[in-house]
Amino acid sequence: MRINYCLIAVMTALATGACRENQAEEPTLDGAYFRMVSEYGSSYGKPREELLSSYTEMAKVGCDGIYSGSHLCGGDRMTRSAAVAGMTPEEYFRTITGLIEENKLAFRPGFSWPPNVELIDPDKREEIVASARAFAGKFAALPHFRGIVYDEPSAQNCYSAACLAAFKAYLLKKYQPDQLQNMGLNSLTNPAVKLIAPAVVLTVSANPKLAEAYHRYRQDRISAQQDIKAAAGERDRAPEITADAFRQWLAAKYSAEELQMMGAAATARSDTKLILPDKDDVKSAEPGPGKSTVQSALDELLTKETGTQKPVKTPEVKHIVLPASYAENPVLFMEYEEFVAHQFETLFADIETAVREVKPDTITFPVISFMSILHTPFRASVARLGRVCGAISVDPYWDGAQEEGFWAKLMRSQSRGPSFLTISAGKYGTGPDRFARDLALCTAHSPAVNIWAWIYAWKESPAYSPGSAAAYQKGNYDVMARIFARAGKVREYLAPSASTAKIALVYSERDSMWDQAGNIAWPRKNGFVANCYGLHCAFAQLGRQYEPIFEQFITGRELEPYAVLILPGNTYLRLESVQAIEAWVKAGGSLIALGDVGKKDRWGRATKESSLKPLLGVESARGITGQSFQLNSGDGRKLKVQYDAALPACSYIPADARELGTWENGAPAVIVNSVGKGRVYSVGAERPGICYLGWGGGRRFPIRKDFLPGILEFLDEIVALALGERQDELVLHALKRPKQTEVTVRSQPGRYVVQLINFVSQDAPVRSAQVTIRVPKGTKPVVFYPEDSSAATYTLDGRDVMVTVRDFDVHELFVVQFEGRTPELKEPRPGILVFPAKADHTR
Repeated sequence: MRINYCLIAVMTALATGACRENQAEEPTLDGAYFRMVSEYGSSYGKPREELLSSYTEMAKVGCDGIYSGSHLCGGDRMTRSAAVAGMTPEEYFRTITGLIEENKLAFRPGFSWPPNVELIDPDKREEIVASARAFAGKFAALPHFRGIVYDEPSAQNCYSAACLAAFKAYLLKKYQPDQLQNMGLNSLTNPAVKLIAPAVVLTVSANPKLAEAYHRYRQDRISAQQDIKAAAGERDRAPEITADAFRQWLAAKYSAEELQMMGAAATARSDTKLILPDKDDVKSAEPGPGKSTVQSALDELLTKETGTQKPVKTPEVKHIVLPASYAENPVLFMEYEEFVAHQFETLFADIETAVREVKPDTITFPVISFMSILHTPFRASVARLGRVCGAISVDPYWDGAQEEGFWAKLMRSQSRGPSFLTISAGKYGTGPDRFARDLALCTAHSPAVNIWAWIYAWKESPAYSPGSAAAYQKGNYDVMARIFARAGKVREYLAPSASTAKIALVYSERDSMWDQAGNIAWPRKNGFVANCYGLHCAFAQLGRQYEPIFEQFITGRELEPYAVLILPGNTYLRLESVQAIEAWVKAGGSLIALGDVGKKDRWGRATKESSLKPLLGVESARGITGQSFQLNSGDGRKLKVQYDAALPACSYIPADARELGTWENGAPAVIVNSVGKGRVYSVGAERPGICYLGWGGGRRFPIRKDFLPGILEFLDEIVALALGERQDELVLHALKRPKQTEVTVRSQPGRYVVQLINFVSQDAPVRSAQVTIRVPKGTKPVVFYPEDSSAATYTLDGRDVMVTVRDFDVHELFVVQFEGRTPELKEPRPGILVFPAKADHTR
């Protein structure tokens, strides 16, 4: 069961931003910048004094809000927290809300909702929405109430009768009869046909390894019974052998890994129908007249599901059993995933509507688990929920790794409100240097700073909670206080703002689903998601501004701001996406397609031709073993690129396209095709973002990366070729800094806001970095550090402003103002270091 929270927020300095095409309405909280800390589940053992002083402590470090799973959460949690404080629940509620008002802190008390398995059940929907409405009503009178937070929601499978009936109605509404027939689902048009929950049928005799185990089990069983009968003086007779007894024997004798190797992992599932060889278990294995053992098992399951007394015998009525895995029926499996995603999305839309009926300026705010995003991307969709909720967030679990910025960018591209980014420092913090990077990533890529680390409400380790004390990192409190103070001083320069990127990277939740293949939490080593992460890091090292966008929402207007579009191995593209991309290229855009793109249909099945074939200018592409290749650059150089042989790659048979590079064997590796006013670059190296050697520690990700020889140069060159004359439009025009320093530039009316993050350890601060920003013609820029209103050192050459950045350890921010008023500037001063005297590098 997950926990939901009520959001009560101090809303200061609100600003209203332009409404994007993909937003349903102008967001209530657009433009707000939050510095928030969360407390989750560790307050039960707190002494009363510490419990009630936490809000005062957080107010001292400039915290806007506290997100709590223990205070004001209602039900049993409320009762236990009140008991620890020596109060009744009513007294406790009044005391805590009084502290909220006294310290002017945002706050989010929580409440429990039904387990995730019920979230898409039509029978539960009205109850869930009513519960949200009632909870919002409880807090609506408080002046800072701003909505309800949902902690890590993710829709799970629901196979109730109502849910399956709704799924059938969904398919009938979505497709015409001829479409259903082409999908192999034409029988759904029969009103008597029902969809049935997945049935796992495992036939022992069809699996040699399992049959061998069954034979061993049978012999053991016979020997054991003969010994018992002989001891009792009874006559020998055949022992009773059942499927359930065999299942228990397997579980006791073999480990889960051994069962997996035997192809018998499903025997551990309670819903698996285990079919024993004929006559060994007549009751569960002997087929009826003219039926196979599998059909008999299904009939038995259907009898249970449909409530009939006898198995269905009418030939024309054959119920459809949902697939238990993608491989069983890709079409029906993917349709069910889309149905679940649609139900979940509309549920959140209904909840937000309900809470706004209570108070018009409230929102819903899901904090999605990074593990759910990768494991079940349709069930916890950033793209879908970002379009219907007032705000959105993700728990990243990255510990300051650069890839964290990728999800922050994706959230920002879809969120109707601020993209809150929660930081898991409380459980996985690795010392103040990594913690500082977490906060810097929030500041640079997301208009909110959120920390999942209540233990840093105090300067010292919380002795009352052994678990929290073990995770406490010395120095993190000081880092948090300093960065919160900085954020408070510069918040007007952080949100709202717009990207200055001219490059877009197309991310696909469908490709994520097929690529991850059910892997939980961490990206598959050589897959689509890992490639996107690697490209994010590579572009950061190159100083190439880019934005990730969702394939499912590509339109002509969405592509309009960009000069270059990158497909990082996307296997499926909607017809609408293909049409929008084609029109955009013909109008002058440059497309970079990595690998053999567009070769799957919407259910993940292979197609004969790419959906982008008319744009690519190739007759066909064929897979090859990865090799090194060379690129003929624009100035006549031949750039050699080392490509990992274990990664996907292809070569091309060009039609009208021109060859730009070749593999070692001479086959075309890079080609370019002119289409209208634009160009399409096909690159056979499908996963260049994964061609690196990790350098620097992390839980699952290195903090920084060294790419294979030629990879960064190749990416930089292919982007430069694609930009062509539009290179002049780039705002971030040149850089001189360590390659592990990431630079982000966003725009506000009349100015650019530039942020730098250092991904090298504390003992290697960034010194004398230079950033060149190109400003509009006819403007007279002024450059300053908004934290202390001190003037920056810079020179002006036409439209180019070359700023020499003051020295810093982890994070710096400066503003290039070219229109409007600037603050009264002071003399330049050294950068403010965010680290304590000694950093913790022990983990």
